[in-house]
Amino acid sequence: MIPNKSWKDKNIAERIVKLYQTEELIRAFDFDIDLIYEHVLKHLPVEQQERNEVKAQYLDFLEKMKAEGLDSNPGQHLQSTQALVSELDDLHIQLLGNDSDYRAVFAICRLEIRRLSELNPDKNITPVQVCLNAMFGFLLLRLNGKKISEEDERGIKPIGELLSLLSFHYDKKDRENGQLK
Repeated sequence: MIPNKSWKDKNIAERIVKLYQTEELIRAFDFDIDLIYEHVLKHLPVEQQERNEVKAQYLDFLEKMKAEGLDSNPGQHLQSTQALVSELDDLHIQLLGNDSDYRAVFAICRLEIRRLSELNPDKNITPVQVCLNAMFGFLLLRLNGKKISEEDERGIKPIGELLSLLSFHYDKKDRENGQLK
């Protein structure tokens, strides 16, 4: 749930969705670290010292959210997370221009991305943000035991493949530059 060093090994799209999940968990407990501890952290199968470290990480994350005013803006995300999304947007545009394999995968999900875009009140939403929102929404539906329509099941698979390919290129680019964010 909470971002940690092991997340550096995960693909960037998965990390972003997990950051969204962490934000949502904090919001669900009204930014109350004691409630998060009582209902979530105290049940982690780890030693107390590690549990305390995780609590400190949640508190830090929670404070960042408050500092950015996210406690009063439920639909917003941390600026640092959205900076990662912007990097993916830039890479997406670059890959559409010079990678035929990426264009082919994007073409498969273009209609689903358009359909989901039309459901979003933000008419300036980027295709990458639509895909990330779709994956996060899909995750929330599963976590809450909600029924997922066959149409949504069919639509999410190519979106996942697109995000996976985009993440692969992102990680490859960072490794070539000698850095992994």
